[in-house]
Amino acid sequence: MIEQEAALVRKRFLDETDYMEVQTSGSTGQPRFIKISKDHMQASARMTLDFLRLNKGDKTLLCMSPKHIGGIMMIIRAVEGGLNLSVTEPSARPIETLKDDFDLVAMVPYQVAASLDELPRIKKLIIGGGPINPGLEEKLNKLPNEIYHTYGMTETISHIAMRKVNSPDKEVFHTLPGIAVSQDHRGCLVVEAPRLGVHKLITNDQIELCGKGKFIWLGRYDNIVNSAGIKLHPEGIEKKMGSMGYHYFLAGLPDPRFGESLIMVVESKEKLTHNHFESAFKKLGKYEIPKRIITISEFVMTESGKLNRRETLKLIDQ
Repeated sequence: MIEQEAALVRKRFLDETDYMEVQTSGSTGQPRFIKISKDHMQASARMTLDFLRLNKGDKTLLCMSPKHIGGIMMIIRAVEGGLNLSVTEPSARPIETLKDDFDLVAMVPYQVAASLDELPRIKKLIIGGGPINPGLEEKLNKLPNEIYHTYGMTETISHIAMRKVNSPDKEVFHTLPGIAVSQDHRGCLVVEAPRLGVHKLITNDQIELCGKGKFIWLGRYDNIVNSAGIKLHPEGIEKKMGSMGYHYFLAGLPDPRFGESLIMVVESKEKLTHNHFESAFKKLGKYEIPKRIITISEFVMTESGKLNRRETLKLIDQ
């Protein structure tokens, strides 16, 4: 099935039309289709090929859905760079049954977490589709291959910056060639990428600029919790807490006293209390400790494998 879908993407990219329609992931809003110029897709592919120093004949693997930009761009990079592309159905451990080693593979975090034993077979691994939890990042930091966490979205034609997870400046994203970044009045990232047809794209991602073409991602502006006048970044607090054996995230809920209160949402079929996470909470400041812990049996995920925080929070009301 995926071989046919990948072949169709390749055929569409090489036909006479000058654009492709691509569906957004839906992780921060309703999924929608947007038109992307093929010239801009070619430029994006070339940026990645140059940044990662990939050469004709290098072996790459498509193990993500070719319906979304991450999978589509893996196919286009192979076309543009003359890479040797293998295709396998998306799964938690996509290279477990494959014999080849690979020069480049792109995965989402849940695939990476399930494939730790196989990762040394990948020379250059790029991880997209969402944040990497601290526990997984600690494990990746010990591996010898090149491992990059990417920043991007459908509107930027996949990633426009990467940070090397197993390096001394692992928190810092470095922009690809031809990409300029700045901040708006909220401290949110603004992207300027003429080669991609992107001009002053204002995001909702709060960042810290740390030099030309370098930034640290702090969290989503629309996820900020304002509790009694104190602004809390859920993603930053999650990073402090680290991995605890459960899938979880932090969010804000309306509170008559504080305006909003910070809560912890955990994927679990059993009821959990603060006692279960006491050691993690010791790492946090006074105002960073969640006021409530709410368990949900199963989180809502997007089709591309990202956590849909907004839809998962709706389950609390239900």
